[in-house]
Amino acid sequence: MIGTDEMSSTGMDITESFRPEDLSKTDFFDFVTAPDMDIGIGVGVSLHPHNHSHERIPTAANISHDGGGGGGSSTDVRGNGGNSNSNLNNSNNGCSDPTLQSYETRNLINVCRHFSYEQGQRPTPNVREYFYYIDHEGMLFLDDAKIKNFTSCLKEKKFLKFFFNRVKLNNTKRYDTEFPYISPCGRELNYIRCDDVPIVYTEVKQNCEEGKDELLYAHAGDLLKVDFQPEKIYINPTTGRVYHPAWQKVGDIGLIRSKLAIELSKNFEFNNGEQMSPTHFNWRGKCYPLKNDWILGIKKYGIYA
Repeated sequence: MIGTDEMSSTGMDITESFRPEDLSKTDFFDFVTAPDMDIGIGVGVSLHPHNHSHERIPTAANISHDGGGGGGSSTDVRGNGGNSNSNLNNSNNGCSDPTLQSYETRNLINVCRHFSYEQGQRPTPNVREYFYYIDHEGMLFLDDAKIKNFTSCLKEKKFLKFFFNRVKLNNTKRYDTEFPYISPCGRELNYIRCDDVPIVYTEVKQNCEEGKDELLYAHAGDLLKVDFQPEKIYINPTTGRVYHPAWQKVGDIGLIRSKLAIELSKNFEFNNGEQMSPTHFNWRGKCYPLKNDWILGIKKYGIYA
């Protein structure tokens, strides 16, 4: 696979018991509670201490856009991403967002599953398998990288374009729970798990020639971009994370990274009250009523319209 010069040959074998005392205090920041087990169930758990990046979007509605689930040595792969809490209430009836319910259930199941892999393994003579991780900032890492930060992420833009153009939902029935996405390349299968979703929008850029705005993603500059649809920005009322539509084969949804979400948050209007979800979004002199019905059919949360 292009860009895999740093590929580790370390095997991943998940056989040890999960003990809450192995986790640092920071590990519990993004946990959800499992009362029946009397422990915190990690979302994107590592058994080694690591740092999280948590940022708050400073809006009247307490919109949050927290990080988590990214750093640390991957000796145990349990779950697909960080989950966080927000004080933002549901705009309709105060109930929790149904999209998150399925997400938490899926991660709860993942924690209990044990599996093993080795980078570059050959399940059949003609197939090689590699394993990757995408954090909440959209950075791509080898899944078993001991340190996951800007210095260790994959940065070559042509490789990122090649890799992300092939990302799709994993329907191979191999590692499909632990690694719900895949980027196939001929006889190489690149399995992907994420802190949230594989498509993370990092920057909005004006295309003056075509008279439109575009969202760049995956840190590949102008090589990877989609049209910006300001009326379809969605804030999850439970987590406070901000999303934008993507395309079908990746699950129809992309995450807006923390830094960009903070910049965009000043453009929201809350006509139903500051403790409710935003109703409008101001962009380049125009006020857009928000249209969030698209979120109901996304496959990422297991919900279909």
